[in-house]
Amino acid sequence: MFQFFDAVSAIFQTFVNFIVGLYEMICNLLGIVFKGTLFLFALVPNLPPYCMSFIAVMLSIAILIQILNKGG
Repeated sequence: MFQFFDAVSAIFQTFVNFIVGLYEMICNLLGIVFKGTLFLFALVPNLPPYCMSFIAVMLSIAILIQILNKGG
């Protein structure tokens, strides 16, 4: 009889651990994305002027590809 309740509690504990781990992973992912974005925005003003032109061209091309690709 007690083995049944142990099994039910183990299943419940596994489910709760999965939810907690999933929440921690999502929070960690969002933190990494936020830190990476801040790093990139902090990096851009420190680049030499000749690099800025290449970055502007690549960014413009990426935006155009995203806009033109929306139709299918």
